[in-house]
Amino acid sequence: MQIDNKIKIRKTGKLKTAHLTATLIIIFSLLWILSGKLKDKEIPDFNAAKPQTVFKVVTESSQAIEKYRELFFYGKAFAAQKVELKSEIDGKIAKIIKEDGNYLAAGEEIIALDNRQYETSFRQFKANLAEKKLTLRSTKNLARKKLASKAQLAVAQADFEKAQADLKLAEIDLKNTKIIAPFAGKIEKIYIEEGEVIKKFDTPLVQFLNDNKILIESYIPEKLIFAIDAIENVTVNFSDEIIKKAELNYIANLADPETKTYKIELAVDNIDGLIKDGMTAKVTFLTNPEVAHRIKASTLTIDEAGNIGVKHITAENLVIFSEVKIIAEEGEEIYVSGLPNSAEIITVGHSFVKIGDQVQIKQDKVSDEPN
Repeated sequence: MQIDNKIKIRKTGKLKTAHLTATLIIIFSLLWILSGKLKDKEIPDFNAAKPQTVFKVVTESSQAIEKYRELFFYGKAFAAQKVELKSEIDGKIAKIIKEDGNYLAAGEEIIALDNRQYETSFRQFKANLAEKKLTLRSTKNLARKKLASKAQLAVAQADFEKAQADLKLAEIDLKNTKIIAPFAGKIEKIYIEEGEVIKKFDTPLVQFLNDNKILIESYIPEKLIFAIDAIENVTVNFSDEIIKKAELNYIANLADPETKTYKIELAVDNIDGLIKDGMTAKVTFLTNPEVAHRIKASTLTIDEAGNIGVKHITAENLVIFSEVKIIAEEGEEIYVSGLPNSAEIITVGHSFVKIGDQVQIKQDKVSDEPN
């Protein structure tokens, strides 16, 4: 029994020793394999600087020039003189002498009213005046002879003066049976027909106008009121074919309480009759010249704050941004202020570069000739 136990103890000791040896061999093998791989693989340096991408852009050398600033407004055209004629007496239309579209000199007759009753009244008042004149003369003779009192003389004098006034009114009424042109101009529209009965100061008869001169009414914002005072030139564009010079007639001193704008009035010659009453007009003001660059509209860009401007480069080929103001437009090109007198403007690639980026440039062309 004792011999068997000793044999078991010896066997158990041998087994433990074998297991430990095997474990050590596996550990040393793994370390040997890993040590070889670590030697071959380099540990990355995350603090190392990454190579910077240098963008290529196309630039254009630009030199500032003097350019007039253009201000645009829209307005409506009105004939310089336009009236709606009405009769000053009641009556009946006897004859329409002129037609729509006729041009007349001042004083030419357009419509004749039936004048029979006014002719009769005129004759009656004329006869009455003659009678009162004789009565006044007789009363004066009697007064000199002390045969008429001062009161009688005063009554005779008053009757005579009233007869004069009545005749004058009858003469005016008779004259008003003729509807005439108040000024040289054109009949735009006749509203009535022959035989129609009209009421004084009520029934519209004729729309009459003089469109040899056209007035343009427009409104300007408060911030530009001082710029208008520096106007050099004004043009009015009614269409691609009708472009005319204009003169500033009037600037309101009071602003519209709702829109906070000021009314202005321009005068345009219209002897050729091309401009019609009611047309919409584009008004262009040229103010004092400003220093500006002529660039393509596609060159404009927007910065992170939403400002409109232009990207250009420094002498070290670094990208910078300048906010600009558009002062004129000519087709696909615009004139802007806000850039230095000389600028290397990025024309292609400005959308891909940021302020401060280093760039390689390819110069496009030089734009330094005044317009």
